[in-house]
Amino acid sequence: MSLALKAVPRTPVWSYARSGLVRPQRTGCKHRPQASSHSLVQEAVQASQAEASSRLPRFYSDTDLPAIAGSRIELSTAESKHATRVLRLSSEALVEVCNGHGQIVSGRLVTQSKAAAHVLTTTQVQQVSWQGPKWELVVACGSLQNSRADYLVEKCTELGAWSFRPLLTERSPGIGWKGVGKATKGDSEQGSSRTARWQRIADAASKQSLRAHNLILQPATTLQELGPLIRAAPTAWVGAAGGSALRDQSQPRPTGYTRHKPTK
Repeated sequence: MSLALKAVPRTPVWSYARSGLVRPQRTGCKHRPQASSHSLVQEAVQASQAEASSRLPRFYSDTDLPAIAGSRIELSTAESKHATRVLRLSSEALVEVCNGHGQIVSGRLVTQSKAAAHVLTTTQVQQVSWQGPKWELVVACGSLQNSRADYLVEKCTELGAWSFRPLLTERSPGIGWKGVGKATKGDSEQGSSRTARWQRIADAASKQSLRAHNLILQPATTLQELGPLIRAAPTAWVGAAGGSALRDQSQPRPTGYTRHKPTK
């Protein structure tokens, strides 16, 4: 008894008809392995490090920057310590100075001590305009404890918000209110210290993200005072619990769409 063996080609695991894939022709071409996700991440990290290394260290000054090259800019004690102790920069190092209002100038660092340094400008001052919409975020964050509010201010700065305004409500009547009883004078003093802390956090986040314009911290407002601001704004988005996502609201409505009215 003889058996006839016939070679049966291996069938792929997936279905070409369902997936829409084109079956490769067996013409002797070799399979090209795709780059793994790990290698792509490494390439992105290397590119980010190369870009960061090419940037000049940036320091901030609260005064208007001189327009003429060769001028002297005194750095604050905190900025001087950051340059000498944290970054360990020596004299003649190339740096940038920004005033937080769009003015940037390049120069060379001159260190006098670990707590005192100044910059001699080598270029004329450059005025950088704000890019994109000037979004003002109004958030009811007065009762946030610990570092949650600090994290909120930091991320708003890094994501490019123009200004930040705390919203006072009935249950959060003050900045730093602990949620027990009515707002007192101590809560007001704590709110002032928290606002100053938010400003320092916003300045540090601006320096980290290389913003030419610092985040503007607006005074706290109530719902009654917020109404005229919303009516005067060209565009306003209000976020509420249970509402639809922003991406859904930004999509164009189909023809004949009518908003559903809830039944009473």
